[in-house]
Amino acid sequence: MDKKNHEHSSDSKYLERLTFRPELRKTWLNFFVSNFRVVVLMILMITAWGLYSFFNLPRESSPEVKIPIAIVTTLYPGASPSDVEQFVTKKIETQLSGLKGLNKLTSNSYNSLSAITVEFNASADIQSSIQLLRNAVDTAKPNISTDAKEPVVTEVSLDDMPVWSISLTGPYDAFTLRKNAEDIQTELEKIPGVRQVDISGGDEKEFEVAYRPDRLLFYGISISAANNAIVSANAAIPGGNFETGTFTVPIRSDQVLSTVDEIGHIPVSHTSDGSIVILRDIATINEKAVKKTTYSRLSIEGSKPENAVTLSLVKRQGSSVLDTVDAAKVEVDRMVKALPPGISYSVVGEDMAKVVRHDFTQLSDDFLLTVLLVSIILFLIVGLKEAFVAGLAIPLVFFVTFGCLLLLGISLNFLSLFSLILALGLLVDDAIVVVSATKQYLNTGKFTPEEAVLLVLNDFKWVLTTTTLATVWAFIPLLFATGIIGQYLKSIPITVSITLVASLLIALMVNHPLAACWHMLSE
Repeated sequence: MDKKNHEHSSDSKYLERLTFRPELRKTWLNFFVSNFRVVVLMILMITAWGLYSFFNLPRESSPEVKIPIAIVTTLYPGASPSDVEQFVTKKIETQLSGLKGLNKLTSNSYNSLSAITVEFNASADIQSSIQLLRNAVDTAKPNISTDAKEPVVTEVSLDDMPVWSISLTGPYDAFTLRKNAEDIQTELEKIPGVRQVDISGGDEKEFEVAYRPDRLLFYGISISAANNAIVSANAAIPGGNFETGTFTVPIRSDQVLSTVDEIGHIPVSHTSDGSIVILRDIATINEKAVKKTTYSRLSIEGSKPENAVTLSLVKRQGSSVLDTVDAAKVEVDRMVKALPPGISYSVVGEDMAKVVRHDFTQLSDDFLLTVLLVSIILFLIVGLKEAFVAGLAIPLVFFVTFGCLLLLGISLNFLSLFSLILALGLLVDDAIVVVSATKQYLNTGKFTPEEAVLLVLNDFKWVLTTTTLATVWAFIPLLFATGIIGQYLKSIPITVSITLVASLLIALMVNHPLAACWHMLSE
């Protein structure tokens, strides 16, 4: 009890001795206290900036992380694992070992297949590294066995994960379903946020040309000559440019063979009497289904599985998953109505737009709950005016954070949302200190609201700055995490740091002037 009385006595003695010094009006913070219209303009600008940024920030389920990994695969048909290693894997490894920014090289040799995994440093520029890898593979090609196929470089990317998948079903054959799915694919890939749409299931048609040896011998035509005729007839050939006084129009011959009849009428050769020999004179042409490597079937709530064609939508990097999926849903609904009767679609897998919306709903609920609880506590402890001033810091700090995230190119994902929720309990600390101290200084009756605010700024600015920076530094080490995990988690320290620094600036430049103005108006 004596200790409490002593502390209370010490505070009272400090306030009794405290006097206002005119030089405090010359500090840069006084500019905001004495120019309230500027503060109002700042609030409006921050609000507009924050709302614009919030609606333009890409929404993601997880952070976009560039994985510095690529795989070099080479087919060597009929070769044993030891032959693959000796004649393919080691030859390519030797060329890749000196790549700039290389972190780790791992190879596996299988029956007829060589697979080399190349991992670069996480800090390296991914596109430049992949290009260097492709150049090195091209350099190694002359050294590998001539019987091996062309090496293929594949970049590993999390962006290849589909954000929305649907299955198309109906009372039609697999060719019809596949054709309708390809029509939908063409329209979906026109959406700005869509990078690609992958199709699985259904039947793809191909044309089988079975040469008749007796007819080839009769006309004196070789198989290679017939093949060359088919390739030449099914090719796009540039024909130069047509120039007018205003425009230059490129011309090309673009012949695509899509029916048995068109292929059958390809001219192959001619006889001695000048008659033209066409392809159907020397071969039998059939339309057939490509051998399936994947099957797609759909069963809803335990019903009998039926054949389906699945479309998986992959969004473009930097685009919003919500806008992209919403636009895709509108386009699919429009196209399905125009398809033959009985064709419908069902969403399969996880709809990432729903996941992101759920996260945002959770954030909104936590945001409103935090504002309510803080306002209630401040109202009960320090009063209505102080509760309003301190509570105003929450949306303003969020608006500044949204704006900075947009400038830095960081999307709103579950990690950045988690960071915002984490910072909700911290960002009002500075505002609470400001409003409670201002009320305590005013209760002495010695100072005007403006003088009380300037004294609080002078007494607490370094305390507020120190506590804020100390909290920020607790998250900074996450920025120095290396590798893929470091790239994945970097949005947490960035988001929390921006939020806390913004809360400090809002407390100094907005909450203080608001507190002074509110008290002056109440008097």
